[in-house]
Amino acid sequence: PIYYSGIGKRKVNEDFLYPEDPNHQNKLYMVCDGVGGAVCGEIASKMTALAVQNYIHQLDAYSKDVVAEAIHFANSVLYEFTDEFPKTKGMSSTIAMLIQNENHFFAGWVGDSRIYHIRDGHALFKSKDHSYKELLASMGVDEEETMGIGHIITQAVGSKQKLKPGLAKIDDIKTGDFLVLLTDGILEGASEFEFLKYFKTNKESKTILEQIVNLCSEKSRDNHTLYILKIK
Repeated sequence: PIYYSGIGKRKVNEDFLYPEDPNHQNKLYMVCDGVGGAVCGEIASKMTALAVQNYIHQLDAYSKDVVAEAIHFANSVLYEFTDEFPKTKGMSSTIAMLIQNENHFFAGWVGDSRIYHIRDGHALFKSKDHSYKELLASMGVDEEETMGIGHIITQAVGSKQKLKPGLAKIDDIKTGDFLVLLTDGILEGASEFEFLKYFKTNKESKTILEQIVNLCSEKSRDNHTLYILKIK
């Protein structure tokens, strides 16, 4: 597994990824994005990831329900923290997470950080953003009409509202496939079409990462974080 997290044109990197020092023993992977401009975004993203990690760490078996419970646990940790420290009120984070369970993965997400399962440059699975753009698209609104909406998300970890995390089981996995986690800053630098194209023309994670990072370093204003897992 390899990763990159860049600050973009921002003053602070509010993205957080886990693990920061990956090896082949790792079963849990996450990227979190402290919600833009909100107070203490960098604390929110780190707390979200570590709360999920603490919850998962106590278990031996995983399922979609476990993923949902871990995200709900992180939500209550953040919400209670902001209750205790009013200056942090309003802080929240997205999350995109993968956990390996034998020969398949469970995926969970909240907000607009994304998960992809890619084979030969095609997305076999892509998580659905919790955003107004996605909501309008699901109601049949034309993509061109939603262009100016930007990245307004409909839910985040740390909010008062009842969370409905996105959940999936990814089990049609073959050697050479890629599982990718990313924050929205990546797709600010590269369109989805360009992003997927890199996985078609290259088989090496390192080369793909370098090409995407080069593009994002030039074009992304936002923090941008990417985790690439290649299935061996």
